Amino acid sequence: MDKSMIDKIHEELEEQQLPCEWRLEWHKPFHTVEIVLLLEVSYPPDNSISDIFGHSNHEDRFVFEDSVLFYDRASSKIKTEEYLTGIPFDRKKGIQGGLAEAVVKNIRLTVGEANSKLRDFLSNEGDSSFELHWNELNFMQTIETLKELGRFDEMYYRYP
Repeated sequence: MDKSMIDKIHEELEEQQLPCEWRLEWHKPFHTVEIVLLLEVSYPPDNSISDIFGHSNHEDRFVFEDSVLFYDRASSKIKTEEYLTGIPFDRKKGIQGGLAEAVVKNIRLTVGEANSKLRDFLSNEGDSSFELHWNELNFMQTIETLKELGRFDEMYYRYP
């Protein structure tokens, strides 16, 4: 079976059962694949939250959105700082399965920690702003652990 990197990432997202909603987007003209993360929480209806663009949410539910971007290092002109993290790949090779697994495992940890912090933020118990933080050290350690255990999938999954 010839899986694409999109198939592999989707499979990992399904297996990891993330504590949030997500969607996978392929931006063919830009040679990117994006994992969009959606954290939804309830909060008192008398609160008003504004995003970085100044749009306010006056409902009793708030959805925070962030993304992990896989991008072709040779042809994509991406500002990776606009994403939770950017993961470069070679369009001719694709990505290794172990890399996809490590990314999704780190997303699961990141979102798990963020859910309670987002609730605190919406309850005005925390900072004046909220954002997700990618733990690069944890990501690299996950890759190392998978390799040490002989569980790092070395197979490359092609870019579609």
